[in-house]
Amino acid sequence: MNMNTSYPPKPTIEKKTNKFHFSVTVLSIILFALTFSLVVDDYVFIAAILAIILIHELGHYLCMKSFGYKKMSFIVIPFFGGLWRGYKKNYSQKQSIFTLLAGPIPGIILGDILFSFGLAESSTFFLQVGVVLMGINVLNLIPLEPFDGGKLIRAFFRKKYNLIQLIIMSVFTLALVVLGFWSNSWLSLGLGIVIGWRTREKYKMYKIHDELNASGFNYEINYEDLSDEHYADIKEVIIDYRPVLKDIESYNEKEKFNQILARQVERALYPPMVRDATTLHKLIFLLIWVGAAILAIFTLLNVDFNAFINAFQ
Repeated sequence: MNMNTSYPPKPTIEKKTNKFHFSVTVLSIILFALTFSLVVDDYVFIAAILAIILIHELGHYLCMKSFGYKKMSFIVIPFFGGLWRGYKKNYSQKQSIFTLLAGPIPGIILGDILFSFGLAESSTFFLQVGVVLMGINVLNLIPLEPFDGGKLIRAFFRKKYNLIQLIIMSVFTLALVVLGFWSNSWLSLGLGIVIGWRTREKYKMYKIHDELNASGFNYEINYEDLSDEHYADIKEVIIDYRPVLKDIESYNEKEKFNQILARQVERALYPPMVRDATTLHKLIFLLIWVGAAILAIFTLLNVDFNAFINAFQ
């Protein structure tokens, strides 16, 4: 007997074909350069920034390619950096962590080498590139999404990811707001407000997953493998925590609303991941993560301050 006969079929999510278009990548790189030129008039330095981003993303790409990711695409986002997208039906914990670390770790090591060379040779250009290379990659190790560090937290902890992110985001929000008031910095205050808003959204997702856990529902599943019954269950939980969806329903056609709701359900699901990282593996990855960040920070703090400032004049 079919247990799902009393449940309507879940919507099929309409997705655009995610094919790699080289022209889109090139266009995004040009747009990045043009946008960056509005604040920096050194085109050699802009080219160096692009090279830094591409070096970072090359590490991600090589790992994704070797680990069999499909539907890969790449764009450069102005004032943000590069973004690779790829898909696997089933993920490996070790491969995911390795792929995430493959971007920032080589960049930090190369940045440290270039920075040290710039100091030894009194080269302003290499000092600048080394500082930015380390800075961008250390920033990517911050344990907040969409940075690589935030994605590493998800790969490491999975079930406890939302709670850990909630704690980290709350700390960052409080620290930035206090710093903003203390230093009269609108930038710090603004970043604190933005992260605070994202913290509120993360709290909702934490409560949704907490309720699903309490009911014994496994949300580590691909949307296409979700049964109609479980879709109906998770849909009701999401509507309970996102009542704005009821307002959206009243202003949209049924088919359009079903697509919106289906995407909300998909966002609440985690792709299946094989737990193949042992405690030793996690410890090694964690040491690499923290060690690389300490290397960069130690290098920047133990140089002549005047030489550091003069490199950007």
